[in-house]
Amino acid sequence: GLLRDQPQPGADQPQGPRRLGLRATMEPRCWTVNKFGGTSVASADCYRKVAKIVTDVINGDSQLRMAVVVSAMGGKPKVTDMLLQSVHAAAGGDMARADELLETVKTKYCNCIGELLGGTGRDEKLIAIIESDINDLTEILHA
Repeated sequence: GLLRDQPQPGADQPQGPRRLGLRATMEPRCWTVNKFGGTSVASADCYRKVAKIVTDVINGDSQLRMAVVVSAMGGKPKVTDMLLQSVHAAAGGDMARADELLETVKTKYCNCIGELLGGTGRDEKLIAIIESDINDLTEILHA
């Protein structure tokens, strides 16, 4: 259920988080949050393994509510490292290096998306989002 930190009406002191009232027709279900990052999402094959893990868990419990958090791709080179290096390069005035690093990040994600979703039509939308995000980062670093 949902939590809130405010005391319930009539309570003298807060007792910590409290469950909000659920309608009688709803059964409370727990949330499971799974976070994947780094080497677990380093390539298209790794994403397929993550998708299988998530699918297997969901198929095993139809009442389960699941949130999936995916952080930066790992592998060589690591996306987080490249992003930090691009900031340091820009701060040092090496805009060519900053641009090169961001281009590598974009290529890494776009290649993975193409391998996973190529030809489905969904790949183009995701690639457009990645390109837009990288363009935004480039503009910020050039400011």
